[in-house]
Amino acid sequence: MELKVKRMKMQSLPKQTEGGYSDNEHHIVCNSVTEAKQLYYAASRNLLAINQWGNLCNSLLKAQFALFSEIGIPIYRLPRENDFIRIDLPGPGPINGEGYDWVQIEKIATFSKPVNDEVGILMRVRPVSSPLNEKTDTAHFFSSEATSTFIVRG
Repeated sequence: MELKVKRMKMQSLPKQTEGGYSDNEHHIVCNSVTEAKQLYYAASRNLLAINQWGNLCNSLLKAQFALFSEIGIPIYRLPRENDFIRIDLPGPGPINGEGYDWVQIEKIATFSKPVNDEVGILMRVRPVSSPLNEKTDTAHFFSSEATSTFIVRG
């Protein structure tokens, strides 16, 4: 199955203007261009394998993630914009999410910088109400004003 995403030039993330924030980065230095490309493609596949995210965590308190379609049906394909991610964190979750936190995928895009041969993929999500009930309150520990942007660059 092929992922259809918008191609874009990498732009800076919007400046944080309200509330708290967390910028987390991880860098790996490779011994060759070939190794770097292989690592980039593996990391990109992991970013898009939402149903497997819980298996990638090396934590005693594991979270579980599940991809849902725009109409709230569990799906087993590559994510698309407007799909939902159900997050099952240890402990009680929000009542309006029936114990789960929910985010919706706002953007999936690839980018490239020909000058330095850099490529990348990003996915931005936003807390939302559960697509499985009629409650309209955000089912997440962050408000609907927050976003999280995941970027893999190679």
